[in-house]
Parts: sequence; C-alpha cells; structure tokens
Amino acid sequence: MKHKIFIVLLLTPFLLCSCIGNEALLTNNCLDLNPSVLKSLREIASKDGFKPYKGNPVVTPGPEGSFDAGALGSMSIVKVNDVFHIFYEAWGVRSEKEWDAAEYETLQIGHATSKDGIYWTKDPANPVLEQGEEGEWDATGVWDPYVIYEDGTFKMWYGGGGGSQPNFGWAYASSKDGSHFEKKGLIGIANQTGCEDCHVVHDPESGLYYMYYWYGWDEPEALKLVISPTETGFDFNEAMSIKIEGDDSYMCKFGHVLKDKDGWHMFYSNFVQPHCPNSIVRYAYSKDGIHWKAKNKSLIAGHDAEVLRVADDLYMMVYSPQNHFDRKDCDIRMAVYKGWLSELASKPPFVKQAEPTSLVGKKFAVSVGDDEPLTYHFKVDGEVVLSEESDEEDAYTFNAYYVQDGRNVHIMGENIDLKGTYDGETLKLTESRRSD
Repeated sequence: MKHKIFIVLLLTPFLLCSCIGNEALLTNNCLDLNPSVLKSLREIASKDGFKPYKGNPVVTPGPEGSFDAGALGSMSIVKVNDVFHIFYEAWGVRSEKEWDAAEYETLQIGHATSKDGIYWTKDPANPVLEQGEEGEWDATGVWDPYVIYEDGTFKMWYGGGGGSQPNFGWAYASSKDGSHFEKKGLIGIANQTGCEDCHVVHDPESGLYYMYYWYGWDEPEALKLVISPTETGFDFNEAMSIKIEGDDSYMCKFGHVLKDKDGWHMFYSNFVQPHCPNSIVRYAYSKDGIHWKAKNKSLIAGHDAEVLRVADDLYMMVYSPQNHFDRKDCDIRMAVYKGWLSELASKPPFVKQAEPTSLVGKKFAVSVGDDEPLTYHFKVDGEVVLSEESDEEDAYTFNAYYVQDGRNVHIMGENIDLKGTYDGETLKLTESRRSD
C-alpha cells in the first residue's frame, strides 16, 4: 500500500503538469466531459472530416430590438470544465447594404454557453462587453473577440472603434466567469487601424503569445503574425507576413491556429468581399508557426472557422455560412470531426465541388463603358482578379466573384457588378453598375 501511495503521489505532479501543457496547447482544460456528451458528439461526428451538424444553425440572431438582432460573427469557442462557451460579435442592426456606419456602430460582444456543445443558451448578462462611453476610443463599437481560458481567467482580445471614427485599435479584457469582463485598455505598439480578426496562441514551450491577424492596408498579403512575451506587449511594427504555400487564392483571411504535439494547425478561408460568396474553410500546417503549407483547401463551405479539441481524437468547429460575412442574419454553425488534425490533408470535402468553368486560367483586357481597361484573370472557386493595366508597382488590384452559365458571365464584388458574355474566345462586358 505504501508503494502504491508513493507512486500516486509521484505521478500527481506529472499529471497536473500534463494537464497544464494540454491546456495551453489545445484545450482550455483537460477535464473529461460527461460520457453521454462525448457519446452524442461522436455520433454526429465523421471520420471523413468536419461534418456539418444537421441541426444547424446552433446560435441565431436575436429578436428585433435585441443587442444581436442583426447578425452574428467572429466567434471564439472555449471549454471550461464541462461547459462550452462561445463569444461572438453581434450587430444590433444589419441591413442588406454592403456598408453602413450607423449599423456598424451597433457592434457589441455576446456570450452563449452549452453543456453538450449542441444546444446553446445566450447569457442573460449580454452583451458581456459593451461599447465604450461617448468620447472613449471604443465608443463606436467592439467586435472580433478572441478568448482563451488559462489560470482561472477568461482572457479576451478584441477590436474597437471604426464606423464614423476613422481609427480603431485592439484591446484586452479579462473575466473570472465569462459574463463580466473588465477592460484593461489598448494593447501593443503602433497604429492598429486596419487590423482585424486577431487569434492568439499561448505557446507553453516558449511562453510567448502568437497573434495571427489580418491587416487590410496590406491586401492581398494581409495575413500577419506578431509575437509578444505578455498578453498586451505586441509590437505591430515587428509583425511578419504569413504566406500559405500551395494556395493561390488572391486573399486568405480568418487564420485560426492551434498547436499540438504534431505541430501548428491553421484553419482559414479564401476571402472575396463584400460577403465571402465562395468562401471555403481550408487547412494548413506548419512546423514552426511561421512557414505554412496548404494541406486541404476544401474542408467545408463557410468562413471564420474556430476549432476546439474536445477529446483526444474529437474536434468541434464553429463557423459562419458561405456568403454571409458581415451580412444580415449571419448565424453560427457547427461541424464535428472524429480523428486527428494531421490526417485532415487526405480527407474528402464536405462541400459541393464546382466544376471548373471554361474561363478558368484565362486573362482578358476589357473596357467597360468609358472606364480604362482592366485585366480580368479567372481562377478556380469562382474567383476573378481584376487589375489595372499599368507598369507601375502600385497598380490597383482587387478580386471579385464570378458565375458562368453557358455564354453568360456575371462578376460581383465590392462596389462592382458586371454582366457580359464569353463566346470561347472573347469576353464582352455589356452591362455595368459600379459605385466608387
């Protein structure tokens, strides 16, 4: 008996250390869920990849007049003991307009919980992070929450400002219960206007915080990484660009990263404004968190995916539906995978694969009305890249979405709506509706 007691005492610190390590690497704790909950999640999971839940959506906008009546998005998911938590940005009002500053200024941060990961209850304390008072830096909105749980604390990074206010920034807040957050103020060094979609990994091996984010002023190479020794010490002047080898999408966004014993795993999407009409969640892998390779570019239709390790070989994804980025009635959906992240490279897609059109790979120089000609480069997944015909290094380039139906071609994007025909040789754009 003494030997058994000695062994237990000897192992206890090891197990506790193991738990802490797993907490920082993948989950927010290593306590097992109720066996019936695990069984239910395994039953709706697939060994073939992230399978969308048949009962989607799992969280929807609230009734008219509520703080989240317009749309939901930019969610973050954590598990604390036997409770799942989702934090999300909420539009109080959202119309079909591409952009409206007044609607933007209804953005606040909400919270929902679940005991089984399937049925969610919104927090009576919502919004758990409110806009600042008039005159404060975040008075025109708070958005894009990202939350981790460690040391008994919910740690939240979030964006604020914007709308009618020209500048915005990133800040940090903390909470003991997930419902009542204390704002700690702006973080980091340098102007952060243009920074969106921040995701943080706290690496237990180095103790460093890795923040992956998207910097709009550097489109199309807008994925960035900045590293800090603390939760708030990020020097955005030292940020490095992140490229994903093997993915030739014009822009990639929504880089959510996890680290485990096999390496670094990123879930991201291709990005076409204004609403991500052709967005597909993709998977990339890295050995160091800096150099990335695309491993599977067709996991699921949607964007802004966040992945949580529920058990050793069970992962839950929450995501936004395709064609609903910052759009009216955007909701939160889930998918569940039974397997290992390192095996995702070989999994078939849970998304309908569009057949390549006759335009894929072709380039045309076309004028529309009295406009100067643009070069139209048609790519896979319904993407077309438009660029000015200029030898200047700063020639304007942007992307859009296209649909080809026989001879008819429809090009849609931010402030652009073009229709035309393609006869197998010549592209003619005969109808144009543009606003600058």
